[in-house]
Amino acid sequence: MRETCRRLQAFEGDGCTVKQGFATADDFRFVRAWWAIGSTGTSKWFGFAKGGAYSPFYADVYFLVNWALEGAEIQNNLNEKGGVRSNVWMHKDTAPNFFFRPCITWPRRTNGLSFRVILNSSVTPFQG
Repeated sequence: MRETCRRLQAFEGDGCTVKQGFATADDFRFVRAWWAIGSTGTSKWFGFAKGGAYSPFYADVYFLVNWALEGAEIQNNLNEKGGVRSNVWMHKDTAPNFFFRPCITWPRRTNGLSFRVILNSSVTPFQG
């Protein structure tokens, strides 16, 4: 494995970027399955690629995240020390430059590596 990593060109740097995926730090509050939303209020809900079972060929993005006012509620979800609970906001360029772009994502824990291509308006950048 190490030899392969030394031999192959690095993924990042040749027009590609690797970023931590979007994290709400409170999925129970901010994430729903698409069928739980209904047809009202759908304008604030966006696709959220979050884990799932291993699938070698295709996996649907069936979770949605509450992105009302460009994620203001998630960005203001504070911990007991007054800091933002989700660490994705520590990198100021991530949300404006990488959310809602086509990407490749994969679940962190699964029964085999399972890449997913996101082409539509999903809030999730690369997720590892």
